[in-house]
Amino acid sequence: MWPTLAVCGVIITFAGVLFLIFGPLGIMLLIAGPIMIVAGMLLKEPNPSEPDDPAKKFCGYCNAEIDRDVSECPECRFPCD
Repeated sequence: MWPTLAVCGVIITFAGVLFLIFGPLGIMLLIAGPIMIVAGMLLKEPNPSEPDDPAKKFCGYCNAEIDRDVSECPECRFPCD
């Protein structure tokens, strides 16, 4: 079970009910919400990705594999904590 996806589906469904007065947007949300709820119930949550080398981490912006001790990503120059 993927609870985050199911909860987002419930929120989208409620938003679809509220947006029904706007026409097509509400209808699309009412269709997408239940699909997300069912998908959240059937699919299992994906495993978080980990770098192969324990001395490395992923950049939060460009997802490049970088050393843990750097303060800035060499690929995109995004500051890393």
